[in-house]
Amino acid sequence: MKKDKYNFFTAVRKLFKYASNNKKQYILGTIFMIFFVITSMMYTTANSNLIASIMSLKLDVAIKLTIICAILRLISITFCHNKWRKIVINAERNIVSEIQKKLYKKILSLSMNTLENMESGKLLTTMKAAENGIITTITSLLLESTYVITSFIMLIIIYFIDYKIGLAVTLISAISLYLFKMQMEKSKGYLEEEFNNTDSYTTLMGETARGVKEIKALNFKDKCYDLFGEYIETLSDIRRNRRILGKNINTTKWTIRIIGDALIILYIISKVQTGEFSVETAMLIITYMTNVIDDVFHRIIEHDFGISEFTANMKRITYILEDKNLNEEKFGNNNYKNIEGNIKFSNVNFKYNKSQNQILQDIDFEFKPHTKNAIVGQSGAGKTTIFKLLLKEYDDYNGKILFDNKNIKDFSEESFRNTISIVNQEPILFNMSIKKNLLMAKENATDEEIINACKLANIDEFIENLPNKYDEIINENNNNISVGQKQRIAIARVILRNTPIILFDEATSALDNYSKRKIEETIDELSKTKTIVLIAHSLEMLENFDNIIMLEDGRIIEKGSNEELINNKGSYYQLLNV
Repeated sequence: MKKDKYNFFTAVRKLFKYASNNKKQYILGTIFMIFFVITSMMYTTANSNLIASIMSLKLDVAIKLTIICAILRLISITFCHNKWRKIVINAERNIVSEIQKKLYKKILSLSMNTLENMESGKLLTTMKAAENGIITTITSLLLESTYVITSFIMLIIIYFIDYKIGLAVTLISAISLYLFKMQMEKSKGYLEEEFNNTDSYTTLMGETARGVKEIKALNFKDKCYDLFGEYIETLSDIRRNRRILGKNINTTKWTIRIIGDALIILYIISKVQTGEFSVETAMLIITYMTNVIDDVFHRIIEHDFGISEFTANMKRITYILEDKNLNEEKFGNNNYKNIEGNIKFSNVNFKYNKSQNQILQDIDFEFKPHTKNAIVGQSGAGKTTIFKLLLKEYDDYNGKILFDNKNIKDFSEESFRNTISIVNQEPILFNMSIKKNLLMAKENATDEEIINACKLANIDEFIENLPNKYDEIINENNNNISVGQKQRIAIARVILRNTPIILFDEATSALDNYSKRKIEETIDELSKTKTIVLIAHSLEMLENFDNIIMLEDGRIIEKGSNEELINNKGSYYQLLNV
């Protein structure tokens, strides 16, 4: 996608490409809009003749024209305009919904590598760009464009009456349009800067919302305030410059128009005085001239920022939906079922895109189904990276990762997601009831299944003591439940998913002894039917684990059961004693 090729007409094409399901409905509404504008033009002409007839005391003609004007107005406003608005309002809503759904779906399909290299603020502002304003701009521009076409017909009629007046009106319009073009070109640059700065301060706002406790505890308030102030000041300067640009050019345009209008009207008056123009002709020319210049000023030029913003917003939407540099997750075509849960790494080597060093080197291990397995090691040893590979967050590694001797790269998305689940150290729970959070895992789960999952996760008793029990709403920041309670709800959610492999990412590292013990009990019970893999900093709970692998600098330096590794008196033994 080349930056210099993306213009307003490209943006319109993209809009209707992304909203193809609602295009016909929108076109039908546009047809009624065209009839509305045509009948409005006919009314303008008839009304001009009506005023001229009254001024010339041709009252019989004036009565007939009054009736014609009323009929035209009824057709224009009561029927055409009403039908157009009803159809287009529905189409606008549907088009915006369709684009937003496509954006959200695309964001969810992006690879972790792509998401980690993209500011969260950019995603939020792009989603906001797909709001009602984008299609409202097109609706407004279509209406104004139809008016402009009728004004072009009026200009041709003026040329037939007096070409000098036609040339004068054309000159005023041409100069104004040239200034409008200058304004458009300059405002594009301002808009790019504005959007980039909006991305930055939106990202900072998100980071502040997530980390406000640390910001206060570490005394970062002033630094964050200064950084936010820089973004806002820069944004304010850009917006001010954009508006000053508009005001300066508008002042020039209106000066040209006022002088031009005055000179043309003086010319028309002289023609009336010499008898070359009748009062009716003079009224018609002035009415048409005013419509033509008004349309240039109010229907084109006054929409300059709307056009610029629409184009810039659609460019951002197109970037998310079409840019080939935004990699999506890759899955195979095999819909594997009845996976038991055997996990095997075969000579796996991996490094992150921007890293010069291998993060994982020659990783070989196998975890049998229905066993408890742990990955241990110092921070930075590669434990979390193994989990990321197991979850297919990255797939640009060398070697093979197998589930039941089947390469995970060959799994379809559905079969892969139905094979593995994870409970994170800080799991995500949504701002909805506990029950609805659990139904995210299995939408058709019965109340009995939900309660049994929560009992197995040792969280049912806590939920039953809440004021609203399973209908208790979890706050947006999850601050009405503890970390341990949140993790046990997340475990219940995973239990409902019923995948053969469950990963626990340091699930007990930040918990009190009671919560740790409850989760350990749950893991013991789950391992009877599932393959459990745990990243552990605390080694006390690994006494009965079937397999433990010890990592150091991305290599496996020891593996075996807890008892075997203790007897070896190697790194695991030393870490345990520390």
